[in-house]
Amino acid sequence: SPSFHRFKKSHWMDSIHLNLYHFCIDLPDSSVTHANEINSWIVKKVTETANDYDDSQLYNHKYKGRNNDPEALARFAANCFFDGIRHESAFEELPNRFHMNLDLRIRFMTKQIVTYQRTTHSYSGGAHGYFTERLISYDYINKQEIDWDYLFEPQHKKDVEKLFIDCVCDDSKYAYMEDSKDRDAVIWKFSLKDEDDNPTGEFSLPQPGLTQDGIVFSFQPYDISFFAAGAFHFTIPYEKVKTFLTHKGKQCIEFISDTKP
Repeated sequence: SPSFHRFKKSHWMDSIHLNLYHFCIDLPDSSVTHANEINSWIVKKVTETANDYDDSQLYNHKYKGRNNDPEALARFAANCFFDGIRHESAFEELPNRFHMNLDLRIRFMTKQIVTYQRTTHSYSGGAHGYFTERLISYDYINKQEIDWDYLFEPQHKKDVEKLFIDCVCDDSKYAYMEDSKDRDAVIWKFSLKDEDDNPTGEFSLPQPGLTQDGIVFSFQPYDISFFAAGAFHFTIPYEKVKTFLTHKGKQCIEFISDTKP
């Protein structure tokens, strides 16, 4: 069966402050079908994430290493993070300890797609750090990241949104979420708001990720609730959305179904 190897690396900003960048990534071995294509996509996702560390875009980081060189990719990501930190404040004003973790781990793979779990965690001062966790999926045959446009026919956007609200309201796993059984309250929570804080009827759902059980929409801390509530992950089973899928979406879902025990 195809295999992936886990590359880990830590970088220090200097020898005095305990400032670390932790890098962990699962890379496809040569036995993996389309390993080079998957590697290229992984590099793209790492460089996008790394450049997010410097909001000013002052340094305009561009990765110039090889796709199959994880050491160079780890150094690039660490440099982006440390440059962003230096830009945020004077070095002597930084906390005694800050860190950034970037973690990309293989979740599952079919004959057409690969899904990774992307996790970040950072601390650069304040009461607590911040983390993100979401699934990202890639169609390595068609060389296309799996997003809304890939999966859903545009005329069915409202249908998918309705399914999403039904999922939140009906699933007992989310009962602890405030007003989870009140449909109007749930719609208000996920709707975009106007200047008077009234729902506009439009939703801002995140990009989907694919698992063996369904399509996952992940909300990060503060997106829909307070920080201590953590991240929220909502799964819509494939059988409920199959009539709303594009041709590519239906094809990749069929391959996922083939991998189930």
